[in-house]
Amino acid sequence: YASLSAANRAALQRAGFFAANTRQHSFADLNAALAWCEDQLLGNAGLDTDPGPADFEPWLQRQLGSSIESADLLAYLERKDITDSQPLYREGEPADTIDLVAAGKLAVEIAQGDGGSLLMRRIKTQTVIGEMGFFRQSSRSATVSSDGPAILYTLTRINFEKMRRERPDLANAFADFILRVLADRIEFANRQVASLSR
Repeated sequence: YASLSAANRAALQRAGFFAANTRQHSFADLNAALAWCEDQLLGNAGLDTDPGPADFEPWLQRQLGSSIESADLLAYLERKDITDSQPLYREGEPADTIDLVAAGKLAVEIAQGDGGSLLMRRIKTQTVIGEMGFFRQSSRSATVSSDGPAILYTLTRINFEKMRRERPDLANAFADFILRVLADRIEFANRQVASLSR
């Protein structure tokens, strides 16, 4: 159940409708309800296992290729340990960093005309966020929040420029990795559009 009025929720709560031993759940809004449903479906299918932080560096190494050491890239990144749910980027802010997600789940939302927000997607471990605005040198196109604890590795614009000066081979390998991420996202979006038009 989503977006129940306070009176309806209180009445159902008093009646034990949302007791711990029932299958009934109440959520503040539709986005939260859909996120919960998605987690249940993935869990029931055995697809909800996230790689741990220890798997991040091997994943990064695979993205960069065998000619580059992932530890060399990590030297230009700043680790951020997020302890609870909180906004990481706000829509409209300058896009001056790229983050690599080593652990945790993130939510991407865009503002609606009525003052609310629309959940666009949820992001899990081993991906990149913030790359589009960073390379376009524009503002953030969405608000990104952590959904509980997370570990991020942040590349600032200053460190990216430093990497380009000091290690052009590493900067090129990183740029190739980002291009593959963007190409994968375009392909995914194209498939979504095609499936909606059927």
